[in-house]
Amino acid sequence: MAADVRQLGMDRDPGPEVYIPWSQDRPFGRFTIAMRYRGQDTDVIAALRSTILHLDSRQPLGEIANMDTLMTRSRIERRFPLVLFSLFGAMALLIAAVGIYGVVSHSVAGRTQEMGVRFALGAERTAVRALVLRQALTPVVLGLASGLGATLLLTRYLKSLLFGVRPGDPTTLAMAAAVLLAVALIASLGPSLRACRVDPIDALREM
Repeated sequence: MAADVRQLGMDRDPGPEVYIPWSQDRPFGRFTIAMRYRGQDTDVIAALRSTILHLDSRQPLGEIANMDTLMTRSRIERRFPLVLFSLFGAMALLIAAVGIYGVVSHSVAGRTQEMGVRFALGAERTAVRALVLRQALTPVVLGLASGLGATLLLTRYLKSLLFGVRPGDPTTLAMAAAVLLAVALIASLGPSLRACRVDPIDALREM
């Protein structure tokens, strides 16, 4: 009995297999030897070549690679689209942050007189800051809710590109939502702090 092995690739689920001793069923043509070792790759490769040539000097040796290299090769075909998706995601996050900052700044600039009246009537600056943040983050939260719903529907089409992550994984979705909320909060902090610095006297004079 042995643990599951992804023999045909990282994107394929392991299936039932039987291990047969090489002496009982010698394969024709090329075959692969796997070994576990400790030490530097170069020292182990040199010792492995020497041992095989000592056993059979006519035995041709093909490529010798460690498991990390083989796993990287099995994922390289899918790495490009994942990197591309990551770049698009980073650009979308940056554009969203700039957009939130611009919209909230424009809203605060257009409500300067309102902020002045609130302060003149005794409103606390922390309350005004909380108001601006709440109004800025409300559409973000609504967008996150709809985006998470769409993600649960679309991730099944990306299953072949995912390794070690289940489609709709709650931890991954929670981390993504937290990052988006953090970016939106940081983008909204500047305008909210600017709203708290409104001078009620100057704001009332402009009315």
